[in-house]
Amino acid sequence: MQEYLPVVVELQSGHSSHDYVSLGEGAVWCPITEKLLWIDVKRGRIHIYDAETKTNRTIEVEQPIGTVVPFKKTQVLAALLKGFCIIDILTGEIVGKLGTNPEADNIRTRFNDGKCCPYGNFWIGSMGLFGEPDCGALYCVDKHHVVHKRLETVSISNGICWSLDAKTMYYIDTPRMAVDAFDYDGTTATIVNRRICIKIPKEMGMPDGCCLDSHGKVGF
Repeated sequence: MQEYLPVVVELQSGHSSHDYVSLGEGAVWCPITEKLLWIDVKRGRIHIYDAETKTNRTIEVEQPIGTVVPFKKTQVLAALLKGFCIIDILTGEIVGKLGTNPEADNIRTRFNDGKCCPYGNFWIGSMGLFGEPDCGALYCVDKHHVVHKRLETVSISNGICWSLDAKTMYYIDTPRMAVDAFDYDGTTATIVNRRICIKIPKEMGMPDGCCLDSHGKVGF
């Protein structure tokens, strides 16, 4: 049985109404529109929250969504079940596609967390629909919209972020119970020299997303 968590959404009229979030993920601040973007993975929704007016607007993408990343002006990059695309959050329309879907023939997986690196490469991971081990991967869409597979046998691809000098990429595959680090070349969008950066004790729980603060510290 599917479980839903209730949230209160402030409507334009100023009244509040209860909606339901199946799997809320991927909150990211958009400095261009000055709004908070977040998604409901399973219900296929992009939410745009305006902190000034305390209103939440929803875009229905009508398929599971793994991540949304600010792109330019009113556009965002998104990883949908059917592939990577560009969405205009004013109209809700898909205005462009990014390469070919590398998992189009794989009915066992969906895309999960992702981010753009400081060089503009779009990184997205995948995972099993039910969290099955080793059936996901990590991909990169370069600035020419070419999709590259960078890691295989991933279980639950999650948080990605980069050091302040963009020479190190931090990455979480949740069941590994660690934050891994790679040497990163943003010009070629390649990663090498994988090693464990932070080992997470079981009593702390399982890691999910990650980000970097202004002091270069990794939060997860």
